[in-house]
Amino acid sequence: MNNSPAIANDPNVPNFSNAEPIDSEHPHPGAGHEKSCGAVIVKNGAVLLVSQQNGLTGFPKGHVEPGETEFETALREVQEETGLSIILAPATRHSFGYYIPRLNVEKEVVLFLAQLNPSSAALHKQESEIAGAAWVPFAEVETQLNFPEWRKAWRNIYQLYLQK
Repeated sequence: MNNSPAIANDPNVPNFSNAEPIDSEHPHPGAGHEKSCGAVIVKNGAVLLVSQQNGLTGFPKGHVEPGETEFETALREVQEETGLSIILAPATRHSFGYYIPRLNVEKEVVLFLAQLNPSSAALHKQESEIAGAAWVPFAEVETQLNFPEWRKAWRNIYQLYLQK
């Protein structure tokens, strides 16, 4: 995975290192709101992780477009970022949020557990947004995620749906 310090220190790229969980008891007045949806794609005991151009490593996801459902956004964003066609498990919806002080934005991320559609094309990353993509064994996923909220989300999803 690409966790380039040059990208992480680029002043034109958002810095998420000081992001913090959203606390409903202590809202951030005047903060903007963003929502992204994506998927934790599972294949043969591994999960697809993507490294974004901004240096963050996580699961493929992206912003909800007007009139789009969470489900539709997750399917579209995974296809755009990875070229993969997936099958989502709607009952596995997992949501978490965090506040990004530098951008003054409260961000909600919704993830669904997914598997590859048997007719899916090969992995092909979207060059403009994705620096790298790799299938990572379950046991190594947490060490590859470089943002605390992603690690918490992975632990929850793993415990709820993947732990045998």
